[in-house]
Amino acid sequence: MKFISKDVLLIEDDIDHRELIVNEIKRDKELVSTIYSVGDGQEALDFLFRKGKYKTMNKSFALGFIILDVRLPKMSGIEVLKRIKLDEQLKTVPVVILTSSSHQQDMVQAYANYVNSYIIKPVKFEDFIDKIKKMIFYWNSINSLPPK
Repeated sequence: MKFISKDVLLIEDDIDHRELIVNEIKRDKELVSTIYSVGDGQEALDFLFRKGKYKTMNKSFALGFIILDVRLPKMSGIEVLKRIKLDEQLKTVPVVILTSSSHQQDMVQAYANYVNSYIIKPVKFEDFIDKIKKMIFYWNSINSLPPK
């Protein structure tokens, strides 16, 4: 089966989780062409809207989806999600919340702001890796996105 590889943006403040997710995504070069990674909510918006240190970055990339943590420094994941879903160019990019938060309020807020999926990080390493693999496979090979 032939897949079109896409770019992924990971918004995760936990350095260990970020490294684990990035390494797992990089293993599957067929499904992901480039993984971008940022560590807080404000940096995520700067990246997406090409501000601050990202203002000279090449504007062309094909985001397959965004992986977003709920609890972030500087700006919450829910606030980042709201800004993404209000933007005409970004609102169709799927956003997957990957978080350790199982609080119902976080889930309710995420879905009220049009998150596409809410995944709770498993505690066991093997389960965590398995969820990452399945998430990448689903969003970059099974899911279909509208043309840009």
